[in-house]
Amino acid sequence: MLDLLYRVVLLGILAFSLIVSYFVSQTRKKDPNIVNHLIKVLFDTLSIIAGALIACQYLKVNRQQIGIVMILVSIIIYLQIIIEVIAEPIKRNKIFLGLLLIFPLISSVYATGQLQTVVNTQEEKQKKSSTKDYYVQTTENRNLRVRQQSNNQLTLSKDGTNNYNDFVTISGKTTPGVYVYCENPTDESEIFLTKANNLGKFSAIVPQKKLKNSVNFQLYVNGISILNDNTVKKDKNAKATEKLNVNSIPQKKALSDGSYNVDKDIKAGEYFLLSDGTGQINWQNGGQNSKSFDQSLYVKLAQDDSITLLNATLIPVQKDVGFGSSDTDNGMLKVGQDMAAGSYQVKATDDYSIAKVYSKPISSEPEEGTVLDSTSLELKNSQYVYLMNTRLMKE
Repeated sequence: MLDLLYRVVLLGILAFSLIVSYFVSQTRKKDPNIVNHLIKVLFDTLSIIAGALIACQYLKVNRQQIGIVMILVSIIIYLQIIIEVIAEPIKRNKIFLGLLLIFPLISSVYATGQLQTVVNTQEEKQKKSSTKDYYVQTTENRNLRVRQQSNNQLTLSKDGTNNYNDFVTISGKTTPGVYVYCENPTDESEIFLTKANNLGKFSAIVPQKKLKNSVNFQLYVNGISILNDNTVKKDKNAKATEKLNVNSIPQKKALSDGSYNVDKDIKAGEYFLLSDGTGQINWQNGGQNSKSFDQSLYVKLAQDDSITLLNATLIPVQKDVGFGSSDTDNGMLKVGQDMAAGSYQVKATDDYSIAKVYSKPISSEPEEGTVLDSTSLELKNSQYVYLMNTRLMKE
């Protein structure tokens, strides 16, 4: 839609410039002066630029080729002005027209600089690509496994894909254990790489600043290879499984640091707390419960609750939307939503590690939870597991 609008605007500029240039030429036959000569040169230049950009659109040239085209356009305009200077009979007017030569000169210098920037970027991408190809080759020679993905389906969750003030949540379902790769199509930079949990659900929370002002991004579950260092190599013929536009994602409100009252500022219900480190939620009513957490926490807010959030963001829990996976080391997981019920091995990832099981989300009524002191456990749907430097491995 935007490409079509861009082409229509360029066609309009081209048509308008040609019409103005024609009428000015007719006027110059009766009354030639420096003003109408300058106007003619200006609109001739505008028509050349618009025509070149229209050709670039229809030929679908890349950024590097556009840079070359604009350098050639600057040279053409430069020559056009020289011809106009030669054709101008009045010497004083020649000087005025000659001053216009500075504009295509500056334009060509700028276009050359931009072209050099694009070339340098392409060279860096090629270096990274060759490094990945070498990595794949060496790991294959060592008989190490490089995960290549194909024949997977992906369905986005309407309830779990939302646009908040500071971040965007993207959730959906695919094959269990499959990686979901998202990139910015403008410069092919990675936005996120996440792994679907053992229920096939995935979720990613993307800060707005990471989108780099791009409104479009693409998701892949096929045509990609996951290298041993968790970098992604995209096949040449890989096609995006899903394409998203940030402006088409529903806008939602999330509560961050501050004090809030349930029913007045927020509805009662189950919520998911996010933090970029250690967060905290305090209840000022009931049992005066206070809970600190790392990364994430499920909470239940009741009517008339009064809460304070510190370094945390509160978003509502949606049905069938998973916010984490059993690969998580820190944070709270909901069994049946973030991970499947069943038997798990408990593995510490640091000297100081904690794992607790809760029968319900954290609320104003304190619950200590059951500390796991064994190397295995059985989890049931609707239980909650809080992890600190601990990972659960499905048996």
